[in-house]
Amino acid sequence: MTQYVKNPVGFLRSSGLLFELNRRVLHPFGVALAVETDEADMENSVSFTAQLVDARDDPDGFLFAPETYDSGWLRFRRFTMSQADRLARRIKTLGWLEQNTRFDDERAELAVEDTSNGT
Repeated sequence: MTQYVKNPVGFLRSSGLLFELNRRVLHPFGVALAVETDEADMENSVSFTAQLVDARDDPDGFLFAPETYDSGWLRFRRFTMSQADRLARRIKTLGWLEQNTRFDDERAELAVEDTSNGT
């Protein structure tokens, strides 16, 4: 069942997904997703501010400090391991983990309908 995450920033941080999204997708292009939330109650906070930081004019772009890299990588690794069954099932069912082609199937239309309800 598809549902919305109550605390998206806490989830993205604790799972390491924010780290990995920045590291693999955004940083190479000179941008970063920065989020701020109530640090005192990060586990339950549903209010957050997101900013896209643009450093495309900096030739080196963004680099994580060693301790930030290690912490983010470990969180993402733990999350990935906790999702091993789901990832294996996706590969078995679809033939791939990351979508690298169009998906012309009624399931694709259902996925779009599920997320386009405006909430």
